Amino acid sequence: MKTNYIEFSDGSIVIGIEDLKAKFMGNNNDIVKIIENGDLEAFFCNIADNIASMKKDGTNSHDIAEAVASILGVNIDRSELSSVTTELTSDILQEAIAGGERVKKEESLKNLLLSDKKSLIFSEDQWNLDETITITKEKEITGKRSLFNINEIIIDIQADKTIGFEHITFKKNKKNEAVIKILRGSIFFSQTIFDGVRIETKGNSKVTIANSDFFHINTAIYGKEKSLLKLENLSFDRVNEKTILMSDHAGIENLSDIIRTYPSLKGSLAGSNTCGNKLLKEGIIDFATFLTYCKHITLSGEYIINNTIEIIGDTCSIEGDNLILKSNVKQAFLVKNNGTLTCKNIVFNYIKEDIEKIEKKVEETEDSNEEKVKEVGLIHLKTGNLEMNNCKIIRPDTAISLEEHSKADIKQCTIIKSIKTGINIKSSKIKIVDSILEGNGKEGKNYPQIAVEDNSEIEIKNSTVCNSSDSDGIYFSESRGTVHKCYINNNNNGLDIREHSEVKVFDTEMNSNREEGIYIYYNSRAIIKKCRVVNNKSNGFDIRDNSDVDISDSNINGNIRGIDVKTSRVRVSECSIHGNVKGIYVELNSSADIQNCTVMNSKMNGLYIESSRVKISDCEIKRNGEKGESTYQIYIGKKSRVDLINTTVSDAVDKGNDIYSEFEISKLLMEDNNIEGEVIYGHKKNGCFITTAACLSLGKSDNCYELNRLREFRDIWLKEQYHGKKLIEEYYKIAPSIVNTINKLPEKNKIYKEIWNNYLSKCLNLIEKEKFEEAKNLSCRNFKSEK
Repeated sequence: MKTNYIEFSDGSIVIGIEDLKAKFMGNNNDIVKIIENGDLEAFFCNIADNIASMKKDGTNSHDIAEAVASILGVNIDRSELSSVTTELTSDILQEAIAGGERVKKEESLKNLLLSDKKSLIFSEDQWNLDETITITKEKEITGKRSLFNINEIIIDIQADKTIGFEHITFKKNKKNEAVIKILRGSIFFSQTIFDGVRIETKGNSKVTIANSDFFHINTAIYGKEKSLLKLENLSFDRVNEKTILMSDHAGIENLSDIIRTYPSLKGSLAGSNTCGNKLLKEGIIDFATFLTYCKHITLSGEYIINNTIEIIGDTCSIEGDNLILKSNVKQAFLVKNNGTLTCKNIVFNYIKEDIEKIEKKVEETEDSNEEKVKEVGLIHLKTGNLEMNNCKIIRPDTAISLEEHSKADIKQCTIIKSIKTGINIKSSKIKIVDSILEGNGKEGKNYPQIAVEDNSEIEIKNSTVCNSSDSDGIYFSESRGTVHKCYINNNNNGLDIREHSEVKVFDTEMNSNREEGIYIYYNSRAIIKKCRVVNNKSNGFDIRDNSDVDISDSNINGNIRGIDVKTSRVRVSECSIHGNVKGIYVELNSSADIQNCTVMNSKMNGLYIESSRVKISDCEIKRNGEKGESTYQIYIGKKSRVDLINTTVSDAVDKGNDIYSEFEISKLLMEDNNIEGEVIYGHKKNGCFITTAACLSLGKSDNCYELNRLREFRDIWLKEQYHGKKLIEEYYKIAPSIVNTINKLPEKNKIYKEIWNNYLSKCLNLIEKEKFEEAKNLSCRNFKSEK
């Protein structure tokens, strides 16, 4: 029914004809205002509305007559009405059954509601309650269109107790909204009017509101905590998204009926986790709508995403319980403008593209060298944030893409079989822990499992990146990263570090990658510590183009070249470099400092140095060079400088040799070494071994005046003489072994000085005087004495 009172324009409440008479007993101006303001018409219209409302509710004519008579101040003998029908009126019947006590107007509403009386029947009077009260005892409260003016009523009864309200009008006492808060118990409202009064449920309370009306209130019902409501046949003077609000765990028993009656409430009720779940499972809303309104979802089951879900500046979380989200679009989630998406216990599956078409596309593009286009991630961040825990992403185009200073925290996740990149990071920051990336980058080399580019930063720990032989494991370009306790195997390159990148790698294994274990290129820096770089099909380390690398306490075994350095700098310490085809190669104006390392069982050269500067100290180099006579434990090619200090070179294999050094065009300085075999000094064409050794021991350069003058004598005069060429050829055969023998002696510098003083300086003086024949004879005597 409608209200049994009228609020006049001056704010006064008029209930029945007696109140109206009192208004007319004032002065004439008051009467005129009542008529001009339409209050009088409103009074009688309300009577008509009440009659229509009661008829609609099925109220019998006798009760309607009694209600109208009461308003008009007419006394009706109920015995006459009862004689007309054998049925009792509903009010009298309820009173007889409940044994209810009719309350007196003299008693306060506060005392009545707080009393021990279990059943109260109120007259149609107006009752005021200015203060907040808490009802703690069960009751049945019945009115006869009674008006309660309230501010706040709290109901907190035992869970198995009940309170019922029927035929009561609750009206706010002041300008602000009034509230009835229900903390515990089962509460029933029937044929109740709430004028400016909100129902708020909490705890595990159960609340039924039936055949009731709400007026002048923005949020009529607010379900909180784990309360459960049943709402039947309600009316609101206006309905908007906030008319009924529910928190995540509060529920509505007959939710579908409410949505069918008030479709506009669908969005706000979907904002509750419990209600949204129910609407989703019943097909009333889809997953995107659910997430749009409910920012914190806990969900189970399997659902399809047909359109990109945008999270713009909001924080949304999805927690699954056997939850599978299947996406028909490459970009299921777009998180931007500092929005945050949190995902836990979810399986994401991209289902749009036919697998056979994908595989065909891979074959067509596998050998393409085209630059990759901008990738769209199944979860895509643009200045957004992502937190993922215990999730799996299966067969997306690209699984996760970050750009524009986004951040992501990935824990215990699995990303498998991405067509393009598994995780693509541009100008952003990511942390990956306890996760697996497997078989991503099916379109080929342009799509690594993880791409870190454009001044990005990655920290990856306790994770596996594996089984993508066409794609790199982790690719860096102009970025920074830390790789800690990871297993990176069976990729193209394990780590590909390029273009001014800086990467630290600790306690990590690079195993069985198709090309390099670690590729470091173009002005990049890397620190590698306590790692295993083993069984890669090409090099363990490939360091190029002005890069700078520290490798320490690591095992580098079973690769083609253990460490390959070109035009770069490397420091290697406390490492075991075993069983590679070639041990350490340092070439093309590189520098290397190798300390406390073991280089052994290389099939070819243990160390190969050309056009570079290398210091080898406190190392053990043994059993290298099994492939043949041209292999060495240490090979020093042209234009190199090698300092060999406190190092053991031993156990050369049968066909191998210990040390080879290009004598005239490279420099080998040795100190406190244990060299089991020979140091073989090679030569360039027209080399001059003994002369060069003597000059170098005196601190003269390989291009000094003395050496050049002696070489001119040999090349211009001596080789044109009878038996001259034969003398030179014999010198080439014998001189290297003479130099090798002298170099092993502790007094080698003294011997070279004597050679210089007694022979070479005198020979040079004769050449300067053009006494060439005497110079030849002196040189021959020198050569014979050294033999």
